[in-house]
Amino acid sequence: MARLFSLPFLLYAAFLAALCVDVVRLGDLRLAHGLLVASLSLLKGRHQLVQTGDVIREWFDSLESITKAFGACYDSKPLESEGLCRIVQSSLEEVEKLRKIKNQNIFCETPPSVAVLAEEKGLALCVRELLTNAFKYSPEGSNIHITSYRTGNSVSLVVLNDVEFSTGRNTGVPREMENAVFEPFFRIHNTYDERFRSEELGMGIGLTVVQNAVNQFGGSVYVYEITDHASGLVPRRRVAAELILRTSQEASIADRTVSMRSVTR
Repeated sequence: MARLFSLPFLLYAAFLAALCVDVVRLGDLRLAHGLLVASLSLLKGRHQLVQTGDVIREWFDSLESITKAFGACYDSKPLESEGLCRIVQSSLEEVEKLRKIKNQNIFCETPPSVAVLAEEKGLALCVRELLTNAFKYSPEGSNIHITSYRTGNSVSLVVLNDVEFSTGRNTGVPREMENAVFEPFFRIHNTYDERFRSEELGMGIGLTVVQNAVNQFGGSVYVYEITDHASGLVPRRRVAAELILRTSQEASIADRTVSMRSVTR
């Protein structure tokens, strides 16, 4: 069943890209949201005529999540460290079935005791997406670390995963692609793992949604590669996905935050 509908799925993803990529780049997420809703309605009409089973229903669920994420508006409020802990824990529970696919090990640190500015549902969506990416693009049975630290008037929440090596294609996050990963429908490589077809935000749109949400919080997000010298005897390549959130103090982080990027490079 999954193989049977791979081609229509890819064709539909290309159709969405053709409709939405330009308007998303222009920043008109509401128009992109409307295009996604219209496209989803057409597919649902087709679905009423042809029974396609669990696989296509999972795609519909993913598309509905994407349309909701595009149309979401977030009003950030102070979130205590206990709330941040709760979001991370609940996010881990919600994506547990995806973790089991490759059976990675999760190590999580307690966040700093300071309130940050965020909206709980939006932040939870961001954490789930960063965890999902870590599961998809790290090796079987590898370690994933969730760490956080405070710098000035901001708190960084970082998801670290090992790079999954593969011959014949890019691995990790090349420096020249660090900005491109936030473009809609962008993929560093074109492989598709059907085991993750039930992910919440697929089709190369997840990091675009994360960036939009975090920007509404007044924060920022980065994805980049580091060389980890601390977690073993041999230095290893790892990918860091870093959310930078303002503390509840209203000071700007634009010129006072030092991200993990500048510390580790």
